[in-house]
Amino acid sequence: MSFQRLTAMKVRIASLVKGRYHKGQKEMEPNVLITPGGTTVSRIRVLGTVVSSFINDDGTYASVTLDDGSETIRVKGFRDDLHKIKDLGVGDTIDIIGRVREYEGELYLIPETVLTITDHNWELVRRLELLREDGREQKVLDRADELKAQGKGTDEIAAALASEFGLSDREVAGVLSEPMTPPPVTETLDGPAPVSQAPTAGDGSKAATPVETGPGPRAALLALIQKLDEGDGVPYAALKDASKMGDEMDDVLTELITEGEIFEPRTGKYKRLD
Repeated sequence: MSFQRLTAMKVRIASLVKGRYHKGQKEMEPNVLITPGGTTVSRIRVLGTVVSSFINDDGTYASVTLDDGSETIRVKGFRDDLHKIKDLGVGDTIDIIGRVREYEGELYLIPETVLTITDHNWELVRRLELLREDGREQKVLDRADELKAQGKGTDEIAAALASEFGLSDREVAGVLSEPMTPPPVTETLDGPAPVSQAPTAGDGSKAATPVETGPGPRAALLALIQKLDEGDGVPYAALKDASKMGDEMDDVLTELITEGEIFEPRTGKYKRLD
């Protein structure tokens, strides 16, 4: 079976952070994001300015925050991707081709190609390119609002959008769903990270925290490392194959290393700190 590489779509960061992320459910099915206007993206191209950067002490992970004037998003580099962003500094303007990923409510980018822009005329060119796509997406959103104002039901609106704009069922669902609300962030050792807040009841008191039905990804990965470790650490490839966590595993590994739960006795091998 042959697979066609998805086209990198030029988008605004706001279209990503306000979109709806979908994880592939089948083998070799890519993770995709549906923008508010119903465009499906997986590989994207974004031009913006670096407003913050971070690299951890042992040089195994780096991130930069990118701002294109519409919103901000983090670009994360793990292992083979690290060299693509580790030397970027605040104020650099870059054109990045990458993949959209999501972890604990935060959308971020994994870089494939990063170009540093010195001729700022390219920023104007990109804005003009994006205006065309903005117009198309606005037409979709305006039509959805018009049908809602006419009292049409969800099924009728979905059928009309699919017929008039050629949207798939998943793209229609992305248009009609509520936009994602990014989690609040605070500065941690690897830059902005989601902040967990205890829910409150109607009277302002702390509400009961729901009980998880199974171990979270951190606990599951720690247990797996302990199980597979034969003394000299667990190879990255073996851990990824056994965990079935996909791209989420890189984020979890970075968290566990930063917090001192695990370490790398050799590059690409992971061991618990007992």
